[in-house]
Amino acid sequence: MLLRYARRMDAKGCLGQSLVEYALILALVSVMCVGALTDVKSGINTTLGNVTQALETSGSNGQNGGPVDE
Repeated sequence: MLLRYARRMDAKGCLGQSLVEYALILALVSVMCVGALTDVKSGINTTLGNVTQALETSGSNGQNGGPVDE
């Protein structure tokens, strides 16, 4: 299917132009993904830091999550 498309586009003389356009779109999408993942990474690091701090704080209070004596 892709070969058929390439032959048809080459017959029209615009195969090179189409490939360049697809390469530019792919590059743009890649840059956007890297930016989005960088933002997500920051949020995940902040959340995990908060969880770690909360766990350390609760552990230092003597609350180990064990059974409660009544």
